[in-house]
Amino acid sequence: MRNVTEFLRLNQIEDGVFVAGALAIEHMADLAKRGIKTIINVRVDGEHPEQVAGADAMLAAGALGLAYVHIPASSYDVFTDRVVEAAARTFASAAKPVVIHCAVGQRAAIVWAAAAARSQTVEMVLARLASAGFELDFLRDDLDAQADRARWLEPVDTERPVPSVSDAPVPVEADKQQAA
Repeated sequence: MRNVTEFLRLNQIEDGVFVAGALAIEHMADLAKRGIKTIINVRVDGEHPEQVAGADAMLAAGALGLAYVHIPASSYDVFTDRVVEAAARTFASAAKPVVIHCAVGQRAAIVWAAAAARSQTVEMVLARLASAGFELDFLRDDLDAQADRARWLEPVDTERPVPSVSDAPVPVEADKQQAA
C-alpha cells in the first residue's frame, strides 16, 4: 500500500497546470494548502483495489473547496474525442491552478497533451511535456492527428458542462426501438 504521508509530487506542465500520480483523500488537503483550485481525475473507477472511487474523491474535494472533474480514460481512450474534448473544456474553464492525475501521471500528461495539441503547436506541447519530465516524442503522430482534428472540429464550448461522475450515459428508448 502506498504511504499517503509522503509529499505528493507535482510536475508543472504549463502555467497553472500540474500532473500527478494517484491521489489519496489525504493528499487533497495538501493540494488545497498548496493553492490548487481544481482536480481532474482521468482514472477509471476500479483500476486498482486501493484506489479512491471518483464519487468519494469528489465529495472530499468539495469539502475542501476544490472543484473536481472526473474524465475516466483508459489507456485506449486517451485520444478519443470524448476524453480530449472534455479535457479541453475543463482546462479552458477551470479555476487555476489545476492538477490532472492518474495512477502514475503519464496518462494524465497524455490527456493534457492531446487537449493542448488542439490549440498549441505539437512542438510546444512536446517541449512542455519534456520540461515536466515526460519524454513522449513517440506520441508525435497522435498529437499531429489531434492538431489536424482541431482544424475541422467546432471550437471548444467552454460554457458546456464538463462530465462528472454522475454523467453516465442513460439508454434512450428510441435506441431500443430502432434495435428491435
